Amino acid sequence: MTAVWVLRQRDSHDDCAAVEQLGRQWIAMSQSVTALENGSGEHQDLIAIADKEAAMSNDIQAAARSVSTPALQDQLGKWAQGTALLADIQRDSANRPTPSNPSAVEDANYYRAAVMTHEATQALLEACPNMPHRPPTD
Repeated sequence: MTAVWVLRQRDSHDDCAAVEQLGRQWIAMSQSVTALENGSGEHQDLIAIADKEAAMSNDIQAAARSVSTPALQDQLGKWAQGTALLADIQRDSANRPTPSNPSAVEDANYYRAAVMTHEATQALLEACPNMPHRPPTD
């Protein structure tokens, strides 16, 4: 019985290490996206944001496949799905003729993606309290 507990504890620690790494990547990606959003707003900047979000979603999905804890797999899957949806919305927005407002469906999808992302990261933070979730302060 002790060996199983030690194994689970090690697996949980390894899983949290993967989640913590994603937290650092998410912060870096978010800072990069903010810099692009504060830029000139050119089409290529908007596409670059979508590309960064899509790449982050792929990284999160890969982590979901690599962790052993089912609850973490589930939350990472939700985080990846929300991030992929954000990337799709960003790409659609970049390709929309200007000045065109988002449709009600796009607004609803954005809200859904934001909620999925928030809820998943909050659950991951509860499971792995060392997960970075804010940029470091100077």
